[in-house]
Amino acid sequence: MSENVVIAICSLTENVRLEWALGLKSQFLGMGRDTTVVVIPGISPVAAARNVAVKEAVARKVGYLMFWDDDIIPQEPSAMSILMATMDNSPSVSIIGGVCPIRAHVPEPVVVETKGHGPSYIWEDGEPHRVYMSGTAFLLIRLANLVAIDDVPLVTIDGAQYREYFTQQVQDDTFEFADFAAKHNLIWLVHGAVIADQIDRTTGKRFNVHDIKGYDAESDEVIKQ
Repeated sequence: MSENVVIAICSLTENVRLEWALGLKSQFLGMGRDTTVVVIPGISPVAAARNVAVKEAVARKVGYLMFWDDDIIPQEPSAMSILMATMDNSPSVSIIGGVCPIRAHVPEPVVVETKGHGPSYIWEDGEPHRVYMSGTAFLLIRLANLVAIDDVPLVTIDGAQYREYFTQQVQDDTFEFADFAAKHNLIWLVHGAVIADQIDRTTGKRFNVHDIKGYDAESDEVIKQ
């Protein structure tokens, strides 16, 4: 069944790059789906902003919560629509994400199929696959399955209490949330048709998973993944 969605923009500042804003404006969100954009600026670490976003989405009584960080730019205008349509038709799935790179000289995909096994390229066929995690920067969550979990600690943020789904004691909440999802049997997919770049907020440099170079032993040539 189709669900309405809150798109949460967790931003450390109130300013975003023009390229990012144009990427958001260009997204096709599907037929007749009510969509609310909620900006959560200035809350650090980002895990705390995500916990605030969950409470905001619950208050608005939507079915889906979409995290879209302010340094992620999808390569296709149908990226969000693909994630939401896949979730609509996959009732057992709780989480589905796109393929985003790390912001590094070697922009490996933030996709891990099996915990401890490093980056996975299972997504290269353009299809959805079950994984351990696909990062939290461009991620769709079935809200009812998340809030149904009882053993979630409370945390205080700016004087108010929130449930701590995303661990705030670490710099990067990705693996902790993946462990949380696995512990509670939340099925997590990555969709290979949804590829996004990461952009450096200061310089504008874009990082693309397709820029990773490998070595083809048969042809003795450097190739791109």
